[in-house]
Amino acid sequence: MKLRFFIWLFILFIVCALFIVKLLQGNVIETNIMALLPKTEQQPDISQLSSKYISSHNSKVVFLLGHKDKAQAIQVAEAFAHKLRQSELWKNTVLRHDHSKQQAFYSFYYPYRYHRLTTRQQQALETRTLADWEGAIQQQLLNPAHMISSSLLQSDPLFLLKEQLQELTPATNNHFSIVDNLLIAEADGIYYVLMNSEVTFDVFNLRLQKQAVESVERWVDQLKSQYVSTEVVYSGVLFHAEAGARNAQSDISFISIISLIGIFILSSAIFRSLQPIGCCLLTISVGILVAFTLTSYLFDKVHWLTLVFGASLIGISVDYTFHFFTARQAEETNFSPMRVIKRITPAVGLGMFSSVIGYTPMMTAPFPGIVQIGFFSAVGLLSAFLTVILFLPYLCQQPSKNKGFINLSFFISLHQYHLQCASKTLLWTMMILSLVGAALLFTKLPVNDDIRLLQQLSSERQQHDQKLKSLTGQNPINQFYIVTAKTEEQLLQKQEKLLTELVPLIKQGVLNHVSSVAQWVPSKQQQIHNLKLLQKNMPPEQLDQLLSKLGYTKEAKQKALQVYQSKTQLASFKSDSEASSLLTVRHWLSSPVSQYVSALWLGKYTQGYAAVMQLVDVKDITVVRDLASKDSGIYFISKADDITTVLSRYRHLIVKLAFIAYLFIYLFLGWRYGWLKALLIILPPLTAALTAIALVGTFLQPINLFNILAFILIMGVGIDYTVFLQEDKKHRLSTYIAILLSAGTTVLAFGLLSLSSTNAVQTFGFTVLIGISLAFIWAPCSLRKKISHSLTENDVNQQAKRHS
Repeated sequence: MKLRFFIWLFILFIVCALFIVKLLQGNVIETNIMALLPKTEQQPDISQLSSKYISSHNSKVVFLLGHKDKAQAIQVAEAFAHKLRQSELWKNTVLRHDHSKQQAFYSFYYPYRYHRLTTRQQQALETRTLADWEGAIQQQLLNPAHMISSSLLQSDPLFLLKEQLQELTPATNNHFSIVDNLLIAEADGIYYVLMNSEVTFDVFNLRLQKQAVESVERWVDQLKSQYVSTEVVYSGVLFHAEAGARNAQSDISFISIISLIGIFILSSAIFRSLQPIGCCLLTISVGILVAFTLTSYLFDKVHWLTLVFGASLIGISVDYTFHFFTARQAEETNFSPMRVIKRITPAVGLGMFSSVIGYTPMMTAPFPGIVQIGFFSAVGLLSAFLTVILFLPYLCQQPSKNKGFINLSFFISLHQYHLQCASKTLLWTMMILSLVGAALLFTKLPVNDDIRLLQQLSSERQQHDQKLKSLTGQNPINQFYIVTAKTEEQLLQKQEKLLTELVPLIKQGVLNHVSSVAQWVPSKQQQIHNLKLLQKNMPPEQLDQLLSKLGYTKEAKQKALQVYQSKTQLASFKSDSEASSLLTVRHWLSSPVSQYVSALWLGKYTQGYAAVMQLVDVKDITVVRDLASKDSGIYFISKADDITTVLSRYRHLIVKLAFIAYLFIYLFLGWRYGWLKALLIILPPLTAALTAIALVGTFLQPINLFNILAFILIMGVGIDYTVFLQEDKKHRLSTYIAILLSAGTTVLAFGLLSLSSTNAVQTFGFTVLIGISLAFIWAPCSLRKKISHSLTENDVNQQAKRHS
């Protein structure tokens, strides 16, 4: 036995070393909620392209610096921008929009004004008469808001470029105006200055995200103290990730501390000694240490949600310690720790084994988050079990100084009453009625697998997002198309075709807007079509007549016609592919004009080329998704909705795996106890789990995947109770007290999960709280024989004598 002790000690030493190495590497905790989820079930290349596009936007942050006084608002913005530029955590901070960049935008597209006709301009060329053109141009010339120069009259006599540029930057709102190269909006008496920036790190890096957010909050406080009535609004994935991590840490700390306090109180009250508490802490620490270390190496990172669920292992791992100390407390003479271990090992071992089997379905699911939670929990319980069996005999070699149990008469009365209720069919009646009621409720249970339940946004963050959206019209990236083709030209043509199908949907209100590379760089085919359209419907002779009616001088008309003919000349193009003077994606990407939208171009990948078409404010996902199904090279991406669908399917899968796992448990128990007794052992926890899910789903929250995880845990822990009663009949009172303590700590730990700020964790907590309570109440129903005299008068007298 000593050899096993030292082997386990050596293993723990290695685990500690690995744990320290992992911590020194940094960034061990994963806060990205999507890391819990399976990869999209599209082609791996498409999944990578989707992640690439989303990652390019995750680093972006938008700030609104506000003040009642416009000059003060500008000073606040400049001071804040200065702090961002000085920090190594921030880059590409844009406050003032340089006029030269705006001029560069105009200069870049000026040579291609005849290549990039808008849909409206194409229709005008096909339908307008010469008189219509004259009227439209006269209207622009007489508009005082339009500053028309003589050079523009000669270079762009049809006034095409301005409309083309306006279409590239659709006005999603009218709040912002340019003041001194700053974008400023006024709302509710406050002037807001818009500023953009990016972080220099992965937004899900726990350490750096915390530093960045804390620095922003510190700078905001400084500005508010310096400039009274300052208001700062900021939004981005960074702040949502940090808020999620902060909530998780708060949940973990709260659950762990309260659980430990509960264990301390219960242990002190029952054992009247601090030794059980120390051993409980040892068991818990070893279980979580080994589970965390192995999980971090197997999965690279441990997700915060795994830690939230893992913190609840405190309530389970102490079960084994309680069984050791209640058995030691009941020892009469010639105390032997090895004898105590030998007596409790069958029951505790069977309980641990059945619990690990209960986690098996989680570890076989094609779902990274569930696999990680299952692995963490199974390893933690196994490590806690080994610690109790191998360590406690050497740490507790002396008998308890306080023999017997405090308030023994209370425990005896409670035990007897509990067993009598089971013997007189009261508990059986309750259990059967609950099982029937649960079955009826299951037919009408509401279901909600929405992935958004995994992350609850704070009211402050929601207010910031709403304020930003109302002023800027910006929306988070939720839905988009990934368009693929073998060549760049084919890719642009696909986007153009899809754009024509989306225009009617925009008019119908199905979505608000779409952004694509094809809007900035038409395909060569489209550019040549536009030039041909101009030559056909606005030949130089007709333009000559139009310019004469508009009052152009002979010299001005000659220059305008010369420029027009040179730009629309197609004689040099032998074929579309040889149109070398046309606008290309490569030329566009090398220009500053693509700075803010270049992420739409994903470029070359293994199967060809890919680009994104960003959709804004999609109201009907089904209609938009159906468009993608018409072409095998177009993929509709809606991360949250796709994952919600996956969660629903995996919920059904986990249910099947869970029942298969417990079929194996039944077979195992049937082999050991017989088929009828095995049924009696498994029926109480099964009924408790089903009843808990039915009650939570009917009266609290709709059912989701995490209720099914709770079902697995209730079954695993509940079977512990019934197995313990079967295995330790000679010492049934001490076993009962151990189960009572175990149930109390488990209910405490999991019940606290119901206070979590995360809806999924909250649902899990409520389900387990109800389920474990019922599993404990119905556990005596697993005893097949008449059990009203299971604690004989002699047993009571001996216990009372020892207690005195």
